[in-house]
Amino acid sequence: MMASKGTVNLLVIGQSPRPALESEFRARLGAETEIISIGALDGMSREEIAANPPLSGADTLFTTLPDGSSTLLSKKLVTERLVDRLETSEFDSKSVTILCCTGKFPALESAGVLMASDIVAGAISAVVSPNTKLGLFIPNEGQVENARKRWAANGIEACVVALAPDSSDETIDKAASTMAEAQPDIVLYDCISYPSSLRSRAEIKHGTKGILASSFVARTAAELLGIS
Repeated sequence: MMASKGTVNLLVIGQSPRPALESEFRARLGAETEIISIGALDGMSREEIAANPPLSGADTLFTTLPDGSSTLLSKKLVTERLVDRLETSEFDSKSVTILCCTGKFPALESAGVLMASDIVAGAISAVVSPNTKLGLFIPNEGQVENARKRWAANGIEACVVALAPDSSDETIDKAASTMAEAQPDIVLYDCISYPSSLRSRAEIKHGTKGILASSFVARTAAELLGIS
C-alpha cells in the first residue's frame, strides 16, 4: 500500500462530489494524494437550489453538479453557505484547502484557505502588461460586462467570450473562432469547471496558448505538497 502524499480539500461552490474536477486535480497530484470535495450546497435539493436563482449578472455563478449537469447559482446563496461550511469544518493544517471558484469572495477570506481566484489572477498578472490583449472565456453571457470591467480596472484589455464548460463541440468551435478574431496574446479559461479537453479543442481554432484555471490551481496544490 502506497503512503499518502497529502490531502487536498476542494471547497466547491455547488455540490460534491465533483468527478470531472477531481479528475483534473488527480492528473496533477497523482494517485497517492487524497482529494476531498466539500460542496457549498451539499444537502440541498435541485428544487431548493432553483428557488434561489441569481439576481443579476454580478450575482451569477456557474457550476457543474455531481451528475454532470450544469446550473447557474446565486453568489449570495453560495457565499452564505460557504461561510457556514468554513465555520463548522476543521481542516488538517498539513492539508491544502482551496476555494474552487475563479470569482472573488471577500467575505470568505479565511486563514489556511487558498482562493483559486487569487492563484489565477496572480498567474495572469505575471504574464500580462498594459499592451497585452487578454482573451477570456467565461461560462455565461450575463458575466461578460463584469469580467471586462474587472480586467479594465487593472489596465488590461480583455476580449471576453461566453462559453459554458459543458458546451458541445460545435459551440466550442464557434466560440473559439470568435476568440481567434480578437487575436489575443494569451487566453484564460476563467472557470474552475472548464476541462482540459475543452481547452485542447478550443486551441485548435483560436491558436493561442492559455491558462486553464483547474490545471493551474492543481499544479499550485502539488507544489505546496511537494509533489513533482
